[in-house]
Amino acid sequence: MSVTNIVNALAKGLTIDSGLKFRVNTQTLGASKTMLAGDPVVQFLDPGGAGRDVLLPPEAEGLVFIIINTADAAEVLTIENDAGTGIGVTPTQNEVAVVFCDGTAWFGFVAIAV
Repeated sequence: MSVTNIVNALAKGLTIDSGLKFRVNTQTLGASKTMLAGDPVVQFLDPGGAGRDVLLPPEAEGLVFIIINTADAAEVLTIENDAGTGIGVTPTQNEVAVVFCDGTAWFGFVAIAV
């Protein structure tokens, strides 16, 4: 996916204001995690000793999740759409994934958490 496509997807209806606050979930996983559209935007997820799948909710325009891998070792989170197909986003220990949906598909990227 090109940078232009990412910018265009983010630009659809995105408004940021100085009072913006996100709900947060902190969780240690014992199995795959299935996300729901109403889940907190920020997810601090510890894979709990093994690589885990994170299944995103069905595609809906405007959905965004920030997923931080808080593993204490080299454990990967594989982020997939609701059909179980990977979207190419796999944060490892101390990495953060930002995933977002344009209504028809999920997109995302991984960066180092600081």
